[in-house]
Amino acid sequence: MGSFPQDRLSKLTLGTVQLGMPYGYAVKTHPPSPAQRTQMFDTACRSGITCFDTAQAYGEAETVLGQWLADPIAETAQPLLVSKFSPVTDAEPGAFVRNAAQRSLAVLGRERIDAYLAHHPEDILDPAVGEALRTLCAEGAIGSFGVSVYEPEQLDKALQIDGLSVVQVPASLLDKRFQKDGLLQKCADHGVTVFARSVFLQGVLLMPVDQLPAALAPAATAVAALQALAAEIGCPLASLALAAVLSMPGVQSAVVGVANLTQLTRNIAAFESMPDQDAANAALAICGSLPLDVIDPRRWT
Repeated sequence: MGSFPQDRLSKLTLGTVQLGMPYGYAVKTHPPSPAQRTQMFDTACRSGITCFDTAQAYGEAETVLGQWLADPIAETAQPLLVSKFSPVTDAEPGAFVRNAAQRSLAVLGRERIDAYLAHHPEDILDPAVGEALRTLCAEGAIGSFGVSVYEPEQLDKALQIDGLSVVQVPASLLDKRFQKDGLLQKCADHGVTVFARSVFLQGVLLMPVDQLPAALAPAATAVAALQALAAEIGCPLASLALAAVLSMPGVQSAVVGVANLTQLTRNIAAFESMPDQDAANAALAICGSLPLDVIDPRRWT
């Protein structure tokens, strides 16, 4: 069964949701122009980012990524691609997944997607879905398959699926549920590639404390303490956040979404100035458990 090529995977993965649709909680963003998107993809590629994350549910993201993949720089670099199929709505789940994969391949202009994930965690538990994904692997249409999850229980169940080798999990300095439950270590032990998303909790982690919405007030003390630690160390909080998440067991890459070139270059700079493991450990020790209403964006109003 296929596995993800970790040897080609960069520590940062470019998330494309903001390039395909309005998105965000801290600040609602809108997709950049075609010329700006091309510049962003080129910059990411030249900066050493080797992986791009997209999904059918991300508006026009697969389409705009596919357009860029025909450019010379992309054809030379051949970046790794991760995409996700939308929640299964067909009476024949296997056919739904196969058709979804063919649509993604056509839009991306590729003969192979390196990792194809279920966007809805429950879908990966359907035997017909698993069988379809294993068949797509055997046929070479996808290199590996997995699931994007929201809760530790979903990952625990998914890890029992035969052939599953890639997962996406939410992880940040405010959300360490998967690390605490030992599931990230379990992924590492079984060779499952882990992508961490929501590293900045949709921008909330980087907001001034006095601008946090009332519903997220329980995070204020931890955010203030993290800001103070970053200032003491002399690095941006974004650098500290990336260092902490990338130090978690099993995490091979952090998916970071951007809405413009300024955000992209800022995130690349944050990665390049990450502090050491001692700083990451100090940051991880600051925040205890927070309510799900704070750390799960699906519950935000």
